Order: sequence, then C-alpha cells, then structure tokens
Amino acid sequence: MRRSIRRTHLALALAAMAMAASAAGCGTEEGLVGGDCASGYARCSPHQCCPVDASLGDGSNADDGGDASYGDTSYGDTSYSDTSYIDTSYGDTSYGDTSYGDSGYGADGTPPGDGSTAEDSSTDEDGSSDASIDSPPLCTPPLVDCLDQCVDLTSDPNNCGSCGHLCPSQICVASVCVGSTSGGIVFIGHDYSTTAAGTSQARVLSNAVFMAEGNPLQVLGYQRYALPASVTQVGAILNGAAQSTGRTFRFVSTSTDADIPNTLTIANYAVLLVHDQPSAPTGALASLGASWMTTLVSFTQQGGIVVVLDGGSGVGQMPAFSTATSLLAVSAQASVATGTPLQIVASGDAVGVGVVSPYGAGKSSVSLSTEPNAGEVVYVVETPGDAGASAPVVIHKAF
Repeated sequence: MRRSIRRTHLALALAAMAMAASAAGCGTEEGLVGGDCASGYARCSPHQCCPVDASLGDGSNADDGGDASYGDTSYGDTSYSDTSYIDTSYGDTSYGDTSYGDSGYGADGTPPGDGSTAEDSSTDEDGSSDASIDSPPLCTPPLVDCLDQCVDLTSDPNNCGSCGHLCPSQICVASVCVGSTSGGIVFIGHDYSTTAAGTSQARVLSNAVFMAEGNPLQVLGYQRYALPASVTQVGAILNGAAQSTGRTFRFVSTSTDADIPNTLTIANYAVLLVHDQPSAPTGALASLGASWMTTLVSFTQQGGIVVVLDGGSGVGQMPAFSTATSLLAVSAQASVATGTPLQIVASGDAVGVGVVSPYGAGKSSVSLSTEPNAGEVVYVVETPGDAGASAPVVIHKAF
C-alpha cells in the first residue's frame, strides 16, 4: 500500500516538474501540441517550444534558416549577393571588366591598381617607367611619323627630306627630289622700301620668289644689315602676291650668318632671299658671300632659288656679295633715276611673265655690269636705249 502511494506521489511530482519546466521555458502550455510545436512556435530544446518573435523573422540568428529579414532579401541574393556587391557594385561593372580588370582585387588581396603602386604596369620596382612598353613608338627608325603614317624621308616622294615636302617628279633619292625645276639666282636692282604692292616692280619680285615650287613655299630671308622698312614692305608684297594667286608660303627671317650654311638645304627651303644690306661694314658682304659659296652652289644645283636685292644705297656691296658666291659675277652698278621707264626684254622668262612694260624705276634702283646676256644668263629688265646702249636691271641666271 505504501509502495503504491509512493508511486502515485512520484508520478504527480514528475508531472508537476514537466509542467513547471514547460511554463518556465515557453511561458505558455499551448506551444507543444501532440509532440510538435504549434503555429508561431519553434523548438528551442528537445522538449520545449518557444514563441517566435515576429520582428526577427525566421532568420534572426545564425541558427535560423529562414529567408525574411537577414536571409535572401537583405544579405542574400538581393542586397549583398547578386545585386549590390557582386554583379553591380564590385563585380563585372564597377571594379570588374570595366574599371580594373576581371576582378576588383588581385589574388594577393591588393586593391585595384591605378598606376600609382609598384604592382601597376606604369612603374617598375626601381621607379622606372614602363610607358615605352605600354605605348610603343608609332614608327621604327629610320621611319618617321608624318600625319600618323610611317614614312622614309630619304625616299618618299610625298615627304622627301621632311614631312609634306612633295617632289613634282615623284622621285626622291637621299632626301632630295630628283628632276626638280632648275635652280638659279635672280639679281634685282631695286630697293623695295617704298614699292607699292601690285606694281610692276613688285611683280618682278613676287615672280622671282614664287617661280620656285612648293605650297606652302618655304622661304629663308637674310636681313642682318637690311633696312626694317624694306624688310616690312617685301613681306607685304609677297603676302599680297600669295593671296592673289592662291599660293601660301612660310617666311623665316634670320640675322645670323651661320644659319645659311647650317640650315639652307633643299629639304628645308626652296628660296633664299637676301635683302639689300646698306648698313653692312665695308668688305663684310664679300666675305659673307665667300663663306656661303659651297652652300649656295649646292642649293641652286638641286633646284633652289637665290634672290638678291640691290638698291645701290650704303656702300653698295651687293655686287661683291654675288660675285663672291660664284653664282653671278657683277662687277659694277650705276644709279637709275627714279621714274626712268624700264623695259621687259624677256617676257617669256619666269621673272618677266605678266609684268607690265614699261614701268617706272622706283627709288634707289641700279643698272648692272655683269655676265653677257647669253646661255644661262637672261636679262629680264633693261634701261632704255639703242642696241648695246641699254644695261640690265634684273637678271635671271639658271643652272
């Protein structure tokens, strides 16, 4: 009897303990229904069901396998998975294929490169630049870049000696056009400080300069002892002639004697214009002509034109200069009165084409004693007079 009572008491005690545990762990006795958790409850131990906090959802912690707040939506496929940090922000678009290569960071975890660190291709570990590797030169020497084309200046007839220098013959050998028009010297006995553009005297000058080929025409002017007014007016005459004929030219002026032997080549220039030099010291121009002789002979033989202006003022050294170059021997000069009617006697010569004849001599004009009018030497403009009494004022000698 006592044993039965004890068993009954033990069973009641166990039941009471179970109910107490259920009440303490779940707070309600409806959580466990038929051995399973009721709706709104989840197991929190093998024998207990606990109510689920709706604010946290199924995915409130690492043990929660739900898919509401921290699952697929916020940190899963949408916010931090497929959209924000993989496909869009740090994936193929921002740090992937477009900005920094296939991935945002290197295999060693280094950040995307921008050329500022040693890992980038722009700088070696020793600080030297790899620009020559990343951006190789467009052309391999001896080819040079002319308007994004690799050309050989020694043989390209469209870029002979320099970019854009066209050979009319379409033959370029050793940077020099072959078969170009004859070079030569034009000696003009006029001072141009007061000559108006559009006059016959101006036309003689522009014909002499622009008979050389090239567009733009490359002209080198020597003016060390020249009068500024004459230099300015010569420029105005040539500009006007270029505009009226559709030609263009590039005029480079120098007062440095050494520029002629150092830079005057047919590849660089088509014309050397030597202004009248009235302020030169006595003997200076004869020495200058001798020092330039080799350069000028080579230049004219390759098609270059030398134009010498002589107004007869100062100490009158232009004849001595011409003679010393060996291009044209001029032994003497004589003043021609302003307004004297001058005749075009070689209208078919390039210097005389289109010049109105006669025309009045401008201020400071001279006639010349020079080589005979025959062969390579052509008297273009002469003073008036009977046969044998006239004297040349403008001479063209071709080579």
